[in-house]
Amino acid sequence: MKFYTPEEVANILRISKHTVYELIKRKELKSKKIGRVYRISEEALREFTEEEKEKKRGRKATLEYPLLWGN
Repeated sequence: MKFYTPEEVANILRISKHTVYELIKRKELKSKKIGRVYRISEEALREFTEEEKEKKRGRKATLEYPLLWGN
């Protein structure tokens, strides 16, 4: 199993390292703390990206059919 540092995850996702730490803090991105450093497993990263894709699909459906949800 492969593990990534927060900096590596930031580069993969094209976000800031600070944002990765915020995702960890909010428990949106699973991680393990080993000593003083965090490590994110390849599986946890895959789960996170899949969940984000599902969220985007849900928002898109809501935006495409706004009249169906509000009335």
